[in-house]
Amino acid sequence: VHGADLFSTRNIEALRSQGFEVKYDDKLQGETLQKALEEFKPHVLVVRSTKVTAAHFAAASGLEAVIRAGSGVDTIDLNAANSHGIYVGNCPGKNSVAVAELALGLLLAIDRRIADNVSDLRVKKWNKGEYSKAKGILGRVFGIVGFGYIGKETASRAKAFGLDIFVQTRHNAEEAKNLGYRVTSNIDEVLAESDVVLVSVSANPNTKGMINKDFLGKLKKDAVLINIVRGDTAVEADLLAHLEANPGFWYGTDVFQGEPADKTGTFDSALASHPRVYGTHHVGASTSQAESAIGDEASRMIVEFAKTGVLPNCVNMSKKQSQHTLTVKYHSNSDVMVFIFSSLAANNITFQAFSNRFFDGEGTGLFTASISGEAASFESLRAAISANKSVVGVQIA
Repeated sequence: VHGADLFSTRNIEALRSQGFEVKYDDKLQGETLQKALEEFKPHVLVVRSTKVTAAHFAAASGLEAVIRAGSGVDTIDLNAANSHGIYVGNCPGKNSVAVAELALGLLLAIDRRIADNVSDLRVKKWNKGEYSKAKGILGRVFGIVGFGYIGKETASRAKAFGLDIFVQTRHNAEEAKNLGYRVTSNIDEVLAESDVVLVSVSANPNTKGMINKDFLGKLKKDAVLINIVRGDTAVEADLLAHLEANPGFWYGTDVFQGEPADKTGTFDSALASHPRVYGTHHVGASTSQAESAIGDEASRMIVEFAKTGVLPNCVNMSKKQSQHTLTVKYHSNSDVMVFIFSSLAANNITFQAFSNRFFDGEGTGLFTASISGEAASFESLRAAISANKSVVGVQIA
């Protein structure tokens, strides 16, 4: 196992105590990561923000799995992983509480202008008149776009502040209703009615650039918008234009476009510099509690993978389901399995998974497989397998 990002000493020692060889260097990236993969040849690579590219997969001759110690996998080249037959998994939901806490922290900070208060005090400036104009958040409509792990955790905490929760979701409507929230599948309704809007959608091609001129034009003029997804979820030029046109609008975010790859450095961003933008340094998931939970989950995944060969939370296995199930009952014969697989190949039948079990006494076996193919091929397959003298019966359902 090679850890190329933050991975706690406790988790490393726990893995070593179970017989795993663990190498750890949280400074690896780019060429240094490639060299480490070539030299150490790990079976499992654990990363967090470090990018894993096609060059890394090509260099890692013994690599079997990559675990992203976080929720998204956008820093990992999935196409390259697929071409090399390498599992990619993540740790969904384990940092959700930390991100939810920051989302509400941004809301409170904007409402009370906490950062500006602190900044003025540090330069010996007292401005109680300016900072006594907060609206307060009790009873305000808190719209949540996307009701996944982060949306749920934020909603429960926002409810404790007395906010009126209004959820937009297409997949978790019943759960949201059971929790007592107002629910709609129409994003425009949430944007039009909410005083505060949290964007907590999954990062994918469909949500890239979703915070654009059209999206912003549907908000209240004095709305607060909070983005804790990815920098490319927002069109920053449209945000800047909306900020200039609407002096009551505020934007809170933990993510920007063009963020530095290193943990320290210069960051020149017109959006981050705007006086009505409260930004943080992409640290939503960065609490010791979240890191501990993610580390525990990554360790569990490594142990499970070593025991079973199956990676929990795998994101790059095909989700296409085979359409039919082949069932073959047969008298135990070492040649029958070979015959079945040969018949599948001869009839251009593909299968995703199979099992082979025996009745007590092991005189009779039961083979099942999930299969796909043409109807005519199924009939040919059924006839071919049935012709084997050791076969008792064949079903394709």
